[in-house]
Amino acid sequence: MISRKEKIYSSLLICFICCLIYSNIHNHGYVLDDDLSITHNTFVHKGFAGLKDIFTSRLWDGYNVETNIKAYRPITIASFAIEYQFFKLNPKASHTINIGIYALLCVFIYITFLTLFKNKYPFLPLLIALIFAIHPIHTEVVCNLKSRDELLSLTFAVIAMYNWIQFIETKRLWQYILAVFLYLLSLLSKETSVCFLAIMPFTAYYFLNVKWKKISIQMLPFILVFLCFLVVRAWVFSKYGDKFVAITHLQNPLLLATNFSEANGTKLYLLGKYLQLLFIPYNLTFSYFYNDIPIIKLFHWQAIISLSAYLMIAYFIWRNFSKQNIAVYGALFYLLGIFLFSHIAIPFGNAMGERLVFTASLGYCISISYLFYSFLNVPSLPTFKSFFKLNFTQSKSAIALSILIICFFAYSIKTYSRNLAWKDKLTLYKTDVITSPNSHIANRHLARTYYVELKQNPARKQEVLPLALHHFQKITEIAPDDIAMWEMYGWVLLENNDMKKAELCFKEAITRYNHQKNIGFTGSVNYIEQQNLDWERIYQTSLCPIYPHISYLHRQIGINYLLTKHYNEALTYLQSAYKEFNTVKEKEMINNDLGILYLNGQKPQEALSFFLQAYQINPNSSLINGNIGICYAQLDKLPESAVYFTQAYQQDRANIQIVNYLVQVYKKLGDSAKYQYYLQIYQQLNK
Repeated sequence: MISRKEKIYSSLLICFICCLIYSNIHNHGYVLDDDLSITHNTFVHKGFAGLKDIFTSRLWDGYNVETNIKAYRPITIASFAIEYQFFKLNPKASHTINIGIYALLCVFIYITFLTLFKNKYPFLPLLIALIFAIHPIHTEVVCNLKSRDELLSLTFAVIAMYNWIQFIETKRLWQYILAVFLYLLSLLSKETSVCFLAIMPFTAYYFLNVKWKKISIQMLPFILVFLCFLVVRAWVFSKYGDKFVAITHLQNPLLLATNFSEANGTKLYLLGKYLQLLFIPYNLTFSYFYNDIPIIKLFHWQAIISLSAYLMIAYFIWRNFSKQNIAVYGALFYLLGIFLFSHIAIPFGNAMGERLVFTASLGYCISISYLFYSFLNVPSLPTFKSFFKLNFTQSKSAIALSILIICFFAYSIKTYSRNLAWKDKLTLYKTDVITSPNSHIANRHLARTYYVELKQNPARKQEVLPLALHHFQKITEIAPDDIAMWEMYGWVLLENNDMKKAELCFKEAITRYNHQKNIGFTGSVNYIEQQNLDWERIYQTSLCPIYPHISYLHRQIGINYLLTKHYNEALTYLQSAYKEFNTVKEKEMINNDLGILYLNGQKPQEALSFFLQAYQINPNSSLINGNIGICYAQLDKLPESAVYFTQAYQQDRANIQIVNYLVQVYKKLGDSAKYQYYLQIYQQLNK
């Protein structure tokens, strides 16, 4: 029997392993959809005041009401709002909290199965929790803050199941009420935990010998909670009509399947891929989109292997179901957990993703742990010391324990190294485009990142431009119907002084826009400007009829007038966009645009007011901090100027222009030490 002391030590060991294996993510930044969930979400930026909006809106309405996905996960977004109330935009705090939640989940996995097994399998609950803690496929959920929805959903669900088990054994009513409430929180975090409506009854029947009739009655409150959740979710969605993002084949390649054979062959491929990633977590990537997932027929060898594997799992469950076999329980847990994302009964937005197998992976960890455990010898009076001594003195168990230790370290090393890819957007995209070189989404994200870098940091043009050109060319070859990429590619070609190719790209974008009539102009508007055409006429006759988001068009026209030094016209259109923009990201952009307009018009005080508004939204932007520094310098407020230039430098240490500003400011302030310090940096960057 495991002593209370060893239970505490085991829990502390689990927490230590979780903290150690994810110790290299504390200083990571925001990636992927973190912009939508955190950095550019107006509801989140209200802190406590945003909670009402969060609980009455869709997942990303705080980012953009016009286009959103069909998701209602208020607990997850609320957690970010509460964080913002105390820490503002602080990715270090967010990542630390994610690690804490993950450690809590792993501890409750240990406690739950320790309770279920009733000391029948000493050390097995610890083994399950540790393998779950170190599995590399969980890196996306822990490292990508947006994926906290999966993390919270499973954590609340496991704790709910633990309290329900305790209620069955102790009849303490408060634990039953707590279990139902926690299950509601799980659903409000993400819908994944719907599978626990099947997992919990099966658990009670399989391990606690509870009759089905009694289980059915006790599950009624959980079912009622689920139905209430669906009603509230439907009510929230009903307020927005058809304002949902249309899923295309670029997000879900399954839509390219043209017949029954291709549809089901590809679904089997996806299910097989999940098994492969669980057993051999090799070539992990955030990208499982267009050109990553092949469309295969039902009798393709990969589909046949996948089908065979799942038939073997089903046969194993059928043959051993009555034996209370732990591996059977794990296999069923996996199948119930993966069903929601299998595309078998319910169509799903994305084809697949590592985060989507997070809940199901617990079933895998249960089965694989029991497989190892069945080859080990457990002493009659189990302690850690006696366990290792007994198993290393017998050849069969020594081999099994050695293989287990090797797997443990291999998984741990893979997880620790994979964490590094999630450091920031550029690191993730550069890493995963190597894993998935022909991926549409990986090349797209990397190309866009280089595009932004070119616009925000001209000093790196020589280094970034060839990389941007390479990935834009590749993306237009992979997905020529991705219109926005033609526009950006045209911009990058202009930076390369390749007017002929840029013109072809912009014409391609314009042709496709005129055909689809559903997306706005950005780069192609610049092509029109290059032809010296009348903006007013183009706006009235060509752009408005096919451009649904006029505010973006107003901003683009304003920017073009700004670039051509027609300041009055620029002000008219930028002010129009200012009134129309609603999201955090839009407000940040337009405040910065108006600040630049007034700065170019030699009105630093007016410019400063707009830059400070942009700063309130995004204090981590080197561009905004640099612009504020320029305003204070022009207003002869050099100490304030130095503060913001320093912040800009800390956010972008390769920006030679910012370093030059710091040199000039500290020279005027008479601070010789800092003047010499930044002068040396400037000289190094200028080599």
